[in-house]
Amino acid sequence: MVKLKDLEEKGQIRSQLSELPDEFEGILFAERIQKDRMGRDAIYWDIKVNLNGIWQIVTQKFTSLHLGELARRLKELGIDDTEKLIGKKIKFEKVRFRIGNERWMPVKILE
Repeated sequence: MVKLKDLEEKGQIRSQLSELPDEFEGILFAERIQKDRMGRDAIYWDIKVNLNGIWQIVTQKFTSLHLGELARRLKELGIDDTEKLIGKKIKFEKVRFRIGNERWMPVKILE
């Protein structure tokens, strides 16, 4: 059987990370750990974002390249388990890395 929650999530508008501003607020509503298409372990965050008055979903992937910075940011926020962020409104900011693509890291928990 298919749960209504799954249908609602799959039916939402998805945005590309490239459409995000350098800073944005969003609600982290799902997290999963899985292999990416390169076979690397990765953490995926699904974030609801209001872009131009329309609620959309962006998926942020963190690989080993990003995990040190993510851990540092979470520690600064007093978070010891990412599960505590599920359902929270969070302010994110773009962080550029020496190699690879930029990522949006949490900088403040808003609610």
